[in-house]
Amino acid sequence: MSIDIARKEEAFVKGFYKTLLLLAREQQARSRNWDHAMKGVDEAASSLKLKGGNDLVAQAAGTTAWMENTFAERNPRCYREVITSALAETVVAGKK
Repeated sequence: MSIDIARKEEAFVKGFYKTLLLLAREQQARSRNWDHAMKGVDEAASSLKLKGGNDLVAQAAGTTAWMENTFAERNPRCYREVITSALAETVVAGKK
């Protein structure tokens, strides 16, 4: 492979590199959100005082729903929108 071919493909590769950077930033942000939320759940669990059985069921149902939602957000399949928008952004920037 010659250096000329590598230079011609440099702009193309930079687009993918920028996409990977955007994806990494999004993953880090979601990871930080998850860590903060889990610390909050731990603190809430230690300070929770229940007066009736209904409170426990409501609290457990709400926590379970939140955890399912958060898992769906952290799941690798949920990054499709991030990847497509990042690729679109880098392609548009590359055409300018």
